[in-house]
Amino acid sequence: QLLRKSVAKRDTAESKLQKTEGKYQQLFNIISSGVAVYDVVGAGENFRFKDMNPTGLLMGDLKKEEILNRNVDDVFPGVREMGLFEVFQQVWQTGKTQTYPAVMYHDKRLSHWVENRVYKLPSGEIVAVYNDVTEQKKAENRINHLNQVLRAIWEVNKLISKLESRKELLREICRTLVQGRGFLTVWMLLHD
Repeated sequence: QLLRKSVAKRDTAESKLQKTEGKYQQLFNIISSGVAVYDVVGAGENFRFKDMNPTGLLMGDLKKEEILNRNVDDVFPGVREMGLFEVFQQVWQTGKTQTYPAVMYHDKRLSHWVENRVYKLPSGEIVAVYNDVTEQKKAENRINHLNQVLRAIWEVNKLISKLESRKELLREICRTLVQGRGFLTVWMLLHD
């Protein structure tokens, strides 16, 4: 009877564990961020793909069979250049979670802005949760460009209302555009 109770407890515990693992697998599969799980190679010389969720595969234009058991720098050759590989090593050594802000990732296949949060699991595996923020960065760049254009127009309007000499006006407009818009030189021609 003691043996039956022990077996029943074990079966109950295994059932609960399976349900919990199922919930986490479902979350892993539907989360809108990319998630990659890595085994550590040696003393952190490299990180080998153990798993990647469907969102991550889509972002990287990959199939799961293309990444499993491959080193991160074989799949993403630009990972060292962008600085993320060093973050993996630091997180693995210290166990402290790190957020790596948006950085441009680039290789022959991919080019996009990515932000990462890197964790170390109690099992020793490294997990990266990441988002492609390329569209956000493009929008920020467009807004910055428009703000620069508006500032330059505002400065030119001030000059037009303030300066009377045509020669001085042209010189100051050119100087304003070089400073405010980042042009190396500006040449203007007036035509009646």
